[in-house]
Amino acid sequence: MRAAIRLIGMFVPKSLTDSIGISEHMYHIIALGYDDEKINVFAQATLAKLLDDSLSGGDLTALALETGKFGVDVMALLDKANTETYGNPELEL
Repeated sequence: MRAAIRLIGMFVPKSLTDSIGISEHMYHIIALGYDDEKINVFAQATLAKLLDDSLSGGDLTALALETGKFGVDVMALLDKANTETYGNPELEL
């Protein structure tokens, strides 16, 4: 799956991957050795859906809401990856 994500990064325009808002975070998660197949499948399916000009406003709204849910999942995984890799941040006074 990591190879597929890297291929997306090489061949899909950055503006398109930015439109779903999770690609850069997933890149960092994968770089730290973590991954989530459900998020990867969602990202790939969403990129394919964005190429479909027949989607209605309701379809796009539903897709945006689903993207928000996956965005929360991505941030939780990024937090886990960072915390388990670098530890909890501590304020030094």
